Amino acid sequence: MINFKEVHIKYGNVKNAAQMPYKFEGKNNFNHPVYIIIKPGCGCTTSDNPERTLQPGEEFTIEGFLKKRSNKVTTTKSITVTVRHNSKEVQTPIRLLFTMNIV
Repeated sequence: MINFKEVHIKYGNVKNAAQMPYKFEGKNNFNHPVYIIIKPGCGCTTSDNPERTLQPGEEFTIEGFLKKRSNKVTTTKSITVTVRHNSKEVQTPIRLLFTMNIV
């Protein structure tokens, strides 16, 4: 199983067009290597390494930036992490979330 220390980052109030860094820390708790695919939910989210292999017990970080351009609104964005072993999904895709109030 892939586990993350947190799956929801809450930024609070953020100025319009602010570039917000994010970091999700996780660990591969399977007893075999897995391949993860990281897919941002929209074009305002970037990821440092969209695909990689994780060894058993390996700790890892998903980092990037979220840049939001919007009028005053509360918004939630996501990144989906797909976990595969031997070309098959071995875990329900994981949604990592960001919530912020654009001011």
